[in-house]
Amino acid sequence: MKNKNVINSYKKAIRVIDSCENQHHLEVANHYINNFLLAYSKGREYNKFGLETIEPDEFAAVAYTRLRNLLNERKDSLGNGG
Repeated sequence: MKNKNVINSYKKAIRVIDSCENQHHLEVANHYINNFLLAYSKGREYNKFGLETIEPDEFAAVAYTRLRNLLNERKDSLGNGG
């Protein structure tokens, strides 16, 4: 069931973000949540300039935004904003 997978992946992403203790961890968490979005996208296309466009599943798009916000909050709490 895809929905269960996306929810489990979302929860894992939260755990990854919560476990960040330094800049390297933040970078890894950033890659993780970007991969989360790619994994739960409906399709990927490239325009004539070679730029990738993705079409995320609606739940994945909302979850990605929440994860991005959580990561930014974690950066701020560690003094690594920006």
